[in-house]
Amino acid sequence: TGVSKGARYGYAPVKESISRRVHAIEDICREHQIPLKAAALQFPLGHKMVSSVIPGAMNPEQVLENLQMMQHPIPDGFWQDLKTENLIHPEAPVPSNP
Repeated sequence: TGVSKGARYGYAPVKESISRRVHAIEDICREHQIPLKAAALQFPLGHKMVSSVIPGAMNPEQVLENLQMMQHPIPDGFWQDLKTENLIHPEAPVPSNP
């Protein structure tokens, strides 16, 4: 996850503006000690119309990693920081802690 050399978005090389946003999200992930993959997998579940996320896996180790990322605790403050920095829409539904 993240922006790597040769990364593509929409079948084209990643634009600098997209790269900057990804790096800003990565910075907030580091501040909260949250793996980017955990945030990416859990974010869609904040919307009431999403009932499941089906990540791809090429081997059993990736299945286990995906499970760990789905179970990684993410504090509400993380999502609020993304909103404050305009990295996600201020009214975007986000997962909440039980």
